[in-house]
Amino acid sequence: MYEEIFEKTTFPQKCVEVCQNFAQNINFDYFYKRNQYNEAAIRKQQLCGKLAEFLVYLKLREYFPNITKPDIKIYTNDKKNWEPDLKIGNFKLHVKSMERQTVVKYKYPLSWMFQYKNKSIDTEKGKDLEVFTSESHKDILCFVGININESSGRILAMVPLATIVKNNLFSDPKKESLKGIKKVVLYQDLKEKGLVSKIPVGLFNE
Repeated sequence: MYEEIFEKTTFPQKCVEVCQNFAQNINFDYFYKRNQYNEAAIRKQQLCGKLAEFLVYLKLREYFPNITKPDIKIYTNDKKNWEPDLKIGNFKLHVKSMERQTVVKYKYPLSWMFQYKNKSIDTEKGKDLEVFTSESHKDILCFVGININESSGRILAMVPLATIVKNNLFSDPKKESLKGIKKVVLYQDLKEKGLVSKIPVGLFNE
């Protein structure tokens, strides 16, 4: 029933323009406080992330018409936290993106990154704190691959956060400087657990 959700999709031009405008106008203060100063790289990350949100929205709205739309407002650092990107009723969808050119350029394994600890900030803000201990089946991780050059993307997996935690699928990143700061979920690990390219039975059941 849901096979079409996982097919590769080319974004409508209007969607690309909305996401580009969002990335162009983001507030950099949050990133500066985390010692991130490469504005071009930050904009690319934000473009990738927002395209991923639109992809999930566009793919799921046919089956779940009550899905909320992606938020394109520009927030300050005070708004950065583990809030859902989209909602379907009481279910919270957290969209994680990986850009294809990054994987190819740096020879990283296909994976999605989560903030585990901040070296540059003394507060708890900016961390995905709830992620690593959650037992909620209503928090759904949507793992998306984006090809910015082709304006295309594909949902690769949709998995309850509790399943990720239960199966110990958070691991350390390949890059040494990120170990202890970030955690990643590897596509290969999802595949080995039979979690890719399908919606688990009863995923959106109350």
